[in-house]
Amino acid sequence: VYVSPERLCQRRFREVVRAAVAAGIVTRIALDEAHTFVQWDDFRPSMSRIEQFLAELRRDHGLPVTALTATANRTV
Repeated sequence: VYVSPERLCQRRFREVVRAAVAAGIVTRIALDEAHTFVQWDDFRPSMSRIEQFLAELRRDHGLPVTALTATANRTV
């Protein structure tokens, strides 16, 4: 699944993803706009929920997560 942080913030979408991962249908998540995790931690508090969700999927199912961005600077 290739997804934006905003979409992954939606509870219903996370439920669908969780079920698909558990069923073996989704085998990787590619997260777009990865720079937002580094740059906008305080601007987007929902990012911490996404991080917890992805950590749970990695822990419980060994799900690989790839983070992508086209706008990373040296800090990111």
